[in-house]
Amino acid sequence: MLSEIILKKIPLNLYEGIIIYDLDDLTSIGFVIDKILQNGYEIFEFKDVEEYRIYYEESLRNKNKKIAVLVKQDVYLPWDVKKDYYIVSIKL
Repeated sequence: MLSEIILKKIPLNLYEGIIIYDLDDLTSIGFVIDKILQNGYEIFEFKDVEEYRIYYEESLRNKNKKIAVLVKQDVYLPWDVKKDYYIVSIKL
């Protein structure tokens, strides 16, 4: 039931890229991650900008992929990263 409430906040299939701020780690509850994957998204857990930029260059640039970026820590996301994504915040 909690998984369904969380999934209603994430607009799957409306956006190619979604940033999910999840500092309470709610996406680990139930089948949330499985449902995101079933909808064709690749999941990347954002920890620092350098790691993301390498991932972007190797896996995303000039490719038509759906991506869900999970942010589970209080980290800085540069504007040039955020501007390309729909942003969702999930919290208790």
